[in-house]
Amino acid sequence: TLLKAQQMPLQQALEETLDEHIKRMQKAGRVCDAISLIAIDPQGNLGAVTNIAQFPFVIYEHDEVQLYCAMYQNEKHNIIKCDEEWIRTYTGD
Repeated sequence: TLLKAQQMPLQQALEETLDEHIKRMQKAGRVCDAISLIAIDPQGNLGAVTNIAQFPFVIYEHDEVQLYCAMYQNEKHNIIKCDEEWIRTYTGD
C-alpha cells in the first residue's frame, strides 16, 4: 500500500489494495472477514475503505471532530461525511 500510495492518490491506493486482498481470498476459496483501513498521507489527505456496508470513523479537522463513514456496496467504495439523518438512521454497532 505504501508503494501504491506513492504512485497514485491515497484513496485509490487503499481501494486497490483492499480489492486485491478480497480477490486473493476468493481465489484461495476463503471468505474475507470484515476489514477496514484508514490512512493519512504526509500532505494530510485522508483515505478509508472497508468491505462491510458501513464503517463509521471520526477525524479531527477544522478544530472539531467530524464523523465520516466508509461504505462498500455493489463492489464500490465511497466515503461520506455523516449528517444528522445518517446518525439517526444508523443501525450498526
